[in-house]
Amino acid sequence: MRVSDSNGLLGERRVEARLKQALACSEADETEVVFSAGSEALTRFAHNTIHQNVAERDASVEVRAALGRRVGRAATNDISPWGIECAVRRACEIARHLPENPDWPGLPGPQLV
Repeated sequence: MRVSDSNGLLGERRVEARLKQALACSEADETEVVFSAGSEALTRFAHNTIHQNVAERDASVEVRAALGRRVGRAATNDISPWGIECAVRRACEIARHLPENPDWPGLPGPQLV
């Protein structure tokens, strides 16, 4: 899914709704979902003339899921509801197959940014 829509990048309410949906579908004891978005641009010159101009907007979601002391991670740049849900399920599945980490302190509490 492209990150941009008619209003530019996804709005705060749409991002918040997708992150809440991601948390709701997680089967883990603890789940962290991080949304990142940004823009990049590049202009190349040759003989004092622009010969390539590229601009891109992209977003990604990173998921950390803890099942007891087993912690799995997954990331995606498919920020559709289905893409995010797949990343959450993948992080949970990875956690199931990893050995326990005896030093795992747990995830921090909710943070407002």
